[in-house]
Amino acid sequence: MHTPFVEHMSTVTLRSFLKAFGKVATVLDRLRGFVDNVRTVDYHGSSSLDSQSCMTLGAFADGIANLVQSFEEWCSALEEEILSTVKPSTTSPSTVISLIKLQRDVETRVSSAFYVLWKIIHEVKLEGSTVSASATQALIEQAHRNPCFMSTAILDRLVAHMNFHSRMGSGVTASALYVVFQAAARPIWSLIFLWLKDGTSLVHQGSRNWTCREFFIAQTGVTALLDDWQEAAILRRRDDGASLVPRFLAPLGEVILSAGKSVGLLRAIGADNFFYQQGNFWMKMWPSLHELLTQDDLTGPHANSPQKSIPHKLTPAISNEHITAALSDFILPLCRLPEARLTNLLIEECGLFEHLEQLGGLFLMEWGDIMTSFSSILFERVSSVPR
Repeated sequence: MHTPFVEHMSTVTLRSFLKAFGKVATVLDRLRGFVDNVRTVDYHGSSSLDSQSCMTLGAFADGIANLVQSFEEWCSALEEEILSTVKPSTTSPSTVISLIKLQRDVETRVSSAFYVLWKIIHEVKLEGSTVSASATQALIEQAHRNPCFMSTAILDRLVAHMNFHSRMGSGVTASALYVVFQAAARPIWSLIFLWLKDGTSLVHQGSRNWTCREFFIAQTGVTALLDDWQEAAILRRRDDGASLVPRFLAPLGEVILSAGKSVGLLRAIGADNFFYQQGNFWMKMWPSLHELLTQDDLTGPHANSPQKSIPHKLTPAISNEHITAALSDFILPLCRLPEARLTNLLIEECGLFEHLEQLGGLFLMEWGDIMTSFSSILFERVSSVPR
């Protein structure tokens, strides 16, 4: 049998190989423990925590689990390849079994992605928790206390490390982090879809209030939608005033907020012709982040949207700017549609300017005849008084 030959190695050399493999095994074990703990709380609940879970934390754990599973499948295929070469044979094996090559293959396959993910978990813990607890437990507790903070912290850290490793030329690591990022960002991307689809009315539906705790747009407690629709929702902020909009969405936060308010007002006043035009439904299609960042041809979610295609492709230079640019090209034209329709409805159909003109004439005396009439009546009564 052609087995790996290690007798020629010194104890120090062999220990060096085992130490390298041990580091990978250790971080994988920690990540598996993190995934198991998050899934246990997320799906089975906990008596000491709020029953409402942070969807982004769960999606982050799922993204890590998928990456670990992919690595395990690769290891399994590699093991099968190695075993096929050590069977009794009269010829020399076609594959050279070398611990040096194995170590290099593992490092190339894993790079530093798993170490970075474990580092992100600790960074989020330090940013949001002051209690003495394990990293996993700290994230779970923080996620239930402030799911919006947890969601933003995870996404911001992922994008920051993606930027760093992309600039440093670590394409394998950056791509692996991107896979986890698109999984972790899926809940927020879905909430943006619901916000643009339902608008301000979303925060007034009791069955959906739980989603707002994680979303970066929060309800203000205003219930009179038609009278106070402008104040019905705001962007969430931390106690120190810092925005809780994820950084890759920061330039779009106000735009998304305003568009949702416009959609909510259109729904409240019964402008159904905007939502159902020629058999097309508003927000009928909503692409995934992966589709949005990698496809050239993408039909917009509204039939009349001027956005026909997405020019951006995922390149080795993965960065916050690339993601923001791709999302802006898709979201900005989409958000202009309800705002343009609301403006047209108020000005053309409701006669906003005519109403303002009437109010100006009455309260600002722009016409002048009101004061003239008042003066005439006053002098007429004065002159009619007997002297």
